Amino acid sequence: MFATSRAECLAKLLASSDDQSIFLGFVMGTLYIDMSPDKFINRLGLMLFAAITQAFGNFSEIPVAVEAKAVMYKQVSAGFYPAMSYLLSVVLLHLPLAILESVIFGS
Repeated sequence: MFATSRAECLAKLLASSDDQSIFLGFVMGTLYIDMSPDKFINRLGLMLFAAITQAFGNFSEIPVAVEAKAVMYKQVSAGFYPAMSYLLSVVLLHLPLAILESVIFGS
């Protein structure tokens, strides 16, 4: 009943992340609309909020990464592949997604 594949879980996570970026980008954009240039502190506060939102937006991925870490340790110790190839594959997979989320949030 609750059994879903890893791909389905990842798709749901990405969809919710994109939806959150669109919603927060819209809210932040409406806050900037009529703000006068002399309100520097308010603009700085909004930029700080945007940076913190982007920084903490991926906390939901931590449990998945902890589970994957244990599996990766077993596979590397068994000699399936080097640790650097796993690291590069994870970075190359997540970097475009992080850039896409930032672009969606910023536009």
